[in-house]
Amino acid sequence: MLALLNGMVHLNAATLELGLALIACSIVAAVGFVVHQRRGAKPLMALRLFDHRVFAMGGTVAFIYGMGLFGSTYLVPVFMQEALHLPPSQAGAVLLPAGIVLAVTIPLAGRLADRLAVNLIVSAGLILLAASFFLMLNVGLATSLALITLWAVVGRIGLGLIMPSLNLGSMHGVANTLIAHGSSTINFLRQLGGAVGIGLVGNVLEWRLRAHANAPLVAFHETFALIGAITACALVAAWRMGPGKLAATPAAPRTS
Repeated sequence: MLALLNGMVHLNAATLELGLALIACSIVAAVGFVVHQRRGAKPLMALRLFDHRVFAMGGTVAFIYGMGLFGSTYLVPVFMQEALHLPPSQAGAVLLPAGIVLAVTIPLAGRLADRLAVNLIVSAGLILLAASFFLMLNVGLATSLALITLWAVVGRIGLGLIMPSLNLGSMHGVANTLIAHGSSTINFLRQLGGAVGIGLVGNVLEWRLRAHANAPLVAFHETFALIGAITACALVAAWRMGPGKLAATPAAPRTS
């Protein structure tokens, strides 16, 4: 993790070789970690979880979900201050309703997850999240704050739909003895996706701002388009999760 995240920091023209070297180290370390964990009697991460297709697909969605959540949390206020020239107070005012809507959506989505197929709910959330990024492509200096707030709310509704359904659906078919491992692994992948998402958004934005020195709006729009496309790609994994509920393994027979 240390090599990966620091490598992403150095992915610029001045320190590109160092960044690539650190990322290469992270790949080697990741391979070593996987080999070590599969051989250990009590692994830190139960990698056999990923033998379950549903869990593997859920982990993929969790990673991209983290990218969208944290990446947009960073990108939207920077966009409003640097490209739209709004003061920080107005940038915060735009995100406040979205945060409230997210808090309200999560428990409602949890109720929906008990009634509808989780892959449908997660897919719907991803569609809304991706749509909110693509809608930002039409935001300019003349766009009203109300409209920007609405697009942010759309994205947060999508995030709220994904979270409870993703945690539930990823555990479908997982043995009860692995539920704790599965829950912590999904949370880890979401947090890792968030860290990678911020690094990716920051690097791409810096790159595009250099390419469009006189048109910062274009640079921000291209960054929104990239993160929207990545989020849309997660739909494939979400659909393959299937209609899941927590698996219950049969109780062991009682012995006298």
